[in-house]
This record gives sequence, structure tokens and C-alpha cells, in this order.
Amino acid sequence: MLLELDSISFSYGEKRVLSNISFTLDHSQILLIAGENGSGKSTLLKLISTLLVPSSGKVRLSGIPYNADNYKEIRKRISYIFQKSDDNFCTATVRDEIAFKMVNASLCEKRVQEKTEQILRMSALYDKRYENPLYLSSGEKERLMLYSSCTMDEDLLIFDESFSNMDERGRKEAISFITEMKKMGKGIIYVSHSIGEMDASDRILILKDGNLLSLDESSNVLSNHEALYKSGLDIRVRDRSEYLMSREGFDFYEIKKILEGI
Repeated sequence: MLLELDSISFSYGEKRVLSNISFTLDHSQILLIAGENGSGKSTLLKLISTLLVPSSGKVRLSGIPYNADNYKEIRKRISYIFQKSDDNFCTATVRDEIAFKMVNASLCEKRVQEKTEQILRMSALYDKRYENPLYLSSGEKERLMLYSSCTMDEDLLIFDESFSNMDERGRKEAISFITEMKKMGKGIIYVSHSIGEMDASDRILILKDGNLLSLDESSNVLSNHEALYKSGLDIRVRDRSEYLMSREGFDFYEIKKILEGI
């Protein structure tokens, strides 16, 4: 088991943000976390990433318990990617950005150079290697953000709505990227409000008001219109209409046939 959360709760002062959240994630598994704004998604990711400490409950990564003695080791195994690509950049060139974590981890210079070259070519950013990341196009920034996130062979990749500002092409590339990372044995957690991005996940966890509303295989969640509607998520117009009409006793497809025959 890669990640285990056992009855995790978190409060900001007197305000309870998360209550008794439990779930597991294995290697080569993709978990999507969804929910309305304020449901606790980002707080949950920060707890997993050790940026926050739970008020109660236990977290383990590859069997290592989260505590002050182990945080340094745990952080080596996790890559946390923010929503805005610019927030992820901290160097003056694309090449340095990709090498940044490896240099900080004191990898030998030869290994850093070899891995940096490999990632530059994989990401199709080789010709831009000496440019400032902030001057790249939005699509190139997104590509750099994705590929620089896994330079240290981390076990767990966490994307906090990292795809929300991407265009359709960028989102497809991002989904393709995380699918490739899954094949390499990594565990992946990402946040999204988009039905299209949910299809790539193995399981979907839905939060509502800091509580775990639903956790199931993606196909089951996406076909459960009632659960999606209750979660407050933005679902397809057709699916939303079908659910609302069925709740009132109408057959969506019969009405559709009648309207098409008019």
C-alpha cells in the first residue's frame, strides 16, 4: 500500500475543515478528489503533502508514519504541483528548473545532466532550455510544470487543480502524462471539477462540507447522477436534465423521442 489515511480530521482554530477522512491509494493507481469550493480538497492535499499537520488521525506513506522524525524522508517521495504553473517555477532557465530538485538533493553532476537532457527531450522543450520559464507560452509552461514534477522518481504525484487553467490540448497532454506515470508505478492524486478529466481516474473521492460524501470506482460515480447532483459538481447538461426529470417521474429518453418527432 502506498498511502493510507486513517480518520483524518483538521481544524483551523475552532473551524472544522475535515472530519474523519479515511482512504487508501496503491501504486499505479489514480485517485481524483472532487467537491465544491470550500469542501476541503486543498486542505486534504496539504495534509498528505506534510504542508499541514492533522488535528487527529494517522497518515502513512509506504508504511512510514507521518511525524516530525519522518517528514524529510516522506517529502522526498512526494511531488506537489500547484494550480498555477508560474507558482511552481523558481529558477531562471528551463534547464535549471528541471534540474532544480536533483541539485537540491545533491545528486552527482553527471546524473543531473543526464536526467535533465532526457526530460528536456521527452517534454519537447530542448530548444527552449535556456529561456526563462516565465517567458514560455502557456502550453510550454504547463509542459514544464508536468515534466519537472517527477525528476526525483517520487512515489506519489499530487496535482492541486493544476489542469484548470489549461486549454483542451493542454488538458489532454496532462491526462496523457499522468496515465504514463501510472504505468511507471506511481500513485497519483489530482483535483478536478471537469467530468472529462474524471474519466482518467481509477477512483473518485467526493468531499462535501469537509466530509467524505462518496468514494468508489470512477465508472460507478460517473453513472450515479444522484450522487453527482448532491455533491454540487457541475455535470453535463444532458445528465443533469436526465437526473432532475427522473426524480420527478419523467422518462428523459421518451420525452427526447417525442421532441425529436415533432
